[in-house]
Amino acid sequence: MESNLISICIPCYEMGGKGATRLEQLIRSICYQTYTNYEIIISDHSVKSDIYDVTKSFEFEHLKINYIKNDYKRGSSSANVNSALRSANGSIIKIMFQDDFFIDNNALNIISKKQSSWGVCGCVHSLEDNAVFYNRLIPFWQDNIKKGVNTLGGPSCLFFKKTDVYFDENLLWFMDTDFFYRMYLKFGLPDIIEQPLYSSRESVNSVSRTLITDELIERETKIIKEKYDF
Repeated sequence: MESNLISICIPCYEMGGKGATRLEQLIRSICYQTYTNYEIIISDHSVKSDIYDVTKSFEFEHLKINYIKNDYKRGSSSANVNSALRSANGSIIKIMFQDDFFIDNNALNIISKKQSSWGVCGCVHSLEDNAVFYNRLIPFWQDNIKKGVNTLGGPSCLFFKKTDVYFDENLLWFMDTDFFYRMYLKFGLPDIIEQPLYSSRESVNSVSRTLITDELIERETKIIKEKYDF
């Protein structure tokens, strides 16, 4: 029997004109889930109405979609994720970035059965056309996660019980590893699902390809070193 409401939190933006298409593909993958006690929280940083139009196109499919037009700190993925998190009603949070999508129809069902405070799942990668999956990532923990050595995956690997831990809005490149480490400090080691539950799309329009510069990484490295004293 389904009991836990899962909030699927999706930060959205234009993605060079492909944001709406990517979001539609993600929502379609959610529709195939065998576990149906979920809500979809969309926080939209885009200027135009494309993302909103996609959410309206699913109006007659009886999905519980909460759309938020978010102008706060436009361009900050961390701020946009936090906007979705603050509007989530579920006892379990599942983060999904809009260019990623579920590849296992039982993904939410698997996550719903976990009792730990937080965890991560494996993934595969795909290109723009998502026709071929490759480079399976099996997440594992190591202490250099606080230094940005990421062996867990992107933010879409995350699921956790609702908490007061949020993403550091001063970070973009290190937003995921910093969040991982602070969850570890509060709750201990993550529950690791080695099975790939989603695909991480390699896209020329992704944040890592369009917004990350050497200067940004250098600035954020200083923030991380000061925060964790190394």
